[in-house]
Amino acid sequence: METPSERRRLLEDGGGEEDPAGLISEQDAYLSKVQNRNLYLATFASVLGPMSFGFVLGYSSPALPELMQISDPRLRLDAVQASWFGSIVTVGAAVGGLLGGWMVEKVGRKLSLMFCSLPFVFGFTIIIAAQNVWMLYVGRVLTGLASGVTSLVVPLYISEMAHERVRGTLGSCVQLMVVLGIMGVYLAGLFLDWRWLAICCSVPPTLLMVCMCFMPETPRFLLSQGKRREAEEACASCGGRTPPWSGSALASRAAVTSGARASRCPT
Repeated sequence: METPSERRRLLEDGGGEEDPAGLISEQDAYLSKVQNRNLYLATFASVLGPMSFGFVLGYSSPALPELMQISDPRLRLDAVQASWFGSIVTVGAAVGGLLGGWMVEKVGRKLSLMFCSLPFVFGFTIIIAAQNVWMLYVGRVLTGLASGVTSLVVPLYISEMAHERVRGTLGSCVQLMVVLGIMGVYLAGLFLDWRWLAICCSVPPTLLMVCMCFMPETPRFLLSQGKRREAEEACASCGGRTPPWSGSALASRAAVTSGARASRCPT
């Protein structure tokens, strides 16, 4: 007859018949002790991207009235140009969505978030230094590009990092931060001119890039790259210690990943 320790070892090695009730009880025992501080820090760092997205969406509303009445004729926008200034973000976002899908598979979720902060910062920097209407357009396209990448990568990062019991709650932070970003830029626009408002909007993506340097890559991506030990360390970093079911869970994820890869291979 198998002892509990033998059964646990079989489950972690991926062999033997799984005992769902026993596995769930181990999860309950673990989750009653675990501290998810690192998970929440990783979530906070990643949702700086959606906040930046909200700043991009809301920026045109307080900036346009001033840009349409500015004394410099090179920067003054007419009605048509103002319409383009507000909507050209979607052009960059469309490209960013396609680019983000490629980036998450090639460089990972973490690096994708770090890279997408660069167009945010560069775009707002170009707007800050703008000397003509075309520089304003380029800045808006770049921030739209970053927004498209962010809208794809951040929900994926959170869903792969979070435990299933908090995945929905943490996932809802994405849309919440977009709305808070829009509201924040509206409020800031009451007190700042369009250049200082762009400076304010460049702060969250800068923090995103810095904070993500200290956050882990998702276990799923690490498994897809054959880095099982790093995947276990990533799980442990967001749970305080290596969970007792990590071996079997990672083995199951590896099997899913292998099946996904096999399905993409031509027969």
